[in-house]
Amino acid sequence: MPDPTLMPAIEAALKANEGGQPYALSFAGKGSSGASFGLFQADTAANPNALATLRAVLAGAGMDPGQMQGILAAVSVPCPVDPLSPADLQATDAALSSPQGRALVDALDDHSLARVGADLDLATNAASAAGASIATAGQLAICLWCNMSGAPTMLLTWLGGSAVNEPGGNVAPPGNPVTLDDVQRYLIDTGFFTAHPQNLAHFTASVAVGEALAP
Repeated sequence: MPDPTLMPAIEAALKANEGGQPYALSFAGKGSSGASFGLFQADTAANPNALATLRAVLAGAGMDPGQMQGILAAVSVPCPVDPLSPADLQATDAALSSPQGRALVDALDDHSLARVGADLDLATNAASAAGASIATAGQLAICLWCNMSGAPTMLLTWLGGSAVNEPGGNVAPPGNPVTLDDVQRYLIDTGFFTAHPQNLAHFTASVAVGEALAP
């Protein structure tokens, strides 16, 4: 895991970047996003743990099995818009905000934070193997990106000192240390930020929120 003293900064940056209501469903309506919930907005279409947690929340609330299966089917795939009826959304949010729902959501958040920490370890190890380090702001940006996109793959190749081809073009290797500017230069050519370049300002502001708490 990363330096424990960095974890409050990582958590704060993640919260700032993801926004949303922890104990209610949100619909980003972008790319392959489904519904999301929790402090770190775990996505039910992309994250099996999020979908399993939602299933446990709804079952724990005693929801009718037919209604529950309909809700889970609707949010297990990309949702350009909210696919739920007002009644289904209200019932789901009530279950998420109940005491048992909150406990399950909090456990998912703990799992998500641990997973992001493990992803950061992969990133720092890849840079270290290439003789480089990653500046604090760069580490925070990598955590936000991994929470958005999943475990790093192409990013590790890039951190290892190789140029990579992303949807927006060829990205030259980072410097040493790997700075926030380096990571932004990589991210702007990824599929997400190529499609949504306006989101980079919010992303960068969220890194700054975390950096203010970093040791």
